[in-house]
Amino acid sequence: MSESYIIQLSKAINTYASVPDDELIKFITVAHPVEVKKSEYFIKAGDLEPWLGFIISGVFRGFHVDDTGAEFTKHFFKENDFMTANSRSLVDKDFVKKESDYYFQALEDSTVLKIDRVEQRECLSHPCWQEIFAKEIEHVHTIEERRIKQLLLADAETRYFNFLQDFPSLEHRIKQSHIASYVGVSPVSLSRIRTHIKSN
Repeated sequence: MSESYIIQLSKAINTYASVPDDELIKFITVAHPVEVKKSEYFIKAGDLEPWLGFIISGVFRGFHVDDTGAEFTKHFFKENDFMTANSRSLVDKDFVKKESDYYFQALEDSTVLKIDRVEQRECLSHPCWQEIFAKEIEHVHTIEERRIKQLLLADAETRYFNFLQDFPSLEHRIKQSHIASYVGVSPVSLSRIRTHIKSN
């Protein structure tokens, strides 16, 4: 594995918790870098693997597809984020492997450190990993819960402003249609919101 990847991983995870060198080595041992081209999937609905990804470079969106084929964007992931289809598997040792019910699609050519099997979490049993993963889950869930509340109570312009706050620097890296899906409006409505903001 590239030394630059190791340095980036170390810096990122140490913002969550102090990780002993031997624990970092364990992660590096079970993870391997993969290239995911723009529009390709890291995980698709129905997949059992991979279990976990750490983004070295690139942007992904997590989304559901309903019975009619309509897509609903749930979250965006960028450099130094973890991705997993089943977040409970990160902290629950009794978690039973199950199929993903949503997709992780690359919005740019991306590089990910991938751990394939949920069983490999046994290598990451040190308390530091529990702390890191718990904080990552809390971060993602806080954004998602706030978004659900906003979809019910806030107007579209407020939801767009909160997207900008929760995902700084992503506005120009993501298609307008994906941002619109996340905000809960049509691309035309999102364009009007942007025009209104620029004119004020």
